[in-house]
Amino acid sequence: MRKHGRPKLTRGTLPTPESPGPTCETIRDYPDGYRTIHNPVPPPRKVLAEYRDAIAKWPDCAALHHEFAGQLTFSGKYDEAFAVLETAAALDPTDAGIQSALAGNLLLRGRTEEALGSACRSLAILQAAAVPDILHLSLAHRRLSECRLAAGDPEGARTELVRAIELMTEVVRTRPRAKTLLAKMKKALKALIV
Repeated sequence: MRKHGRPKLTRGTLPTPESPGPTCETIRDYPDGYRTIHNPVPPPRKVLAEYRDAIAKWPDCAALHHEFAGQLTFSGKYDEAFAVLETAAALDPTDAGIQSALAGNLLLRGRTEEALGSACRSLAILQAAAVPDILHLSLAHRRLSECRLAAGDPEGARTELVRAIELMTEVVRTRPRAKTLLAKMKKALKALIV
């Protein structure tokens, strides 16, 4: 195991537009640039109340809605998370992360065709960027693979997952931490091939 040195520990703060993460998160920044972020699942109840307060204060902040939806999802409140994600998507329809979160939520709720549409929008947003983020492109292809599999298209799912793996392999060259994601994708691909 790689040694990273003694980390600088940072605790989450109340969510704001500038820092939309939850108070329950713990961030460890290591001297070599390695970073870990831990959030308990499910989050403490006070976290949901903090997000409700923050959204009341900044109702037009898509990032706050997006983060709140994630905490609701971790709490098993999928329907409420979906409503919050719809608001986030209306506030910022060009946010690929919000579209991907919508796809994931729709999949959890068995709404496969709608999930496929959101996953395709997420990928299109990322591909349209002047300089696409390869890590997020890889994750978008992975999400689209999940949606295609749920829609009964195992061949399409394999194609998307192979593309996700190709992109993640490029990411690993500059971000070794991504090896874990790459290994998970390869495992998922093996399951599709069998």
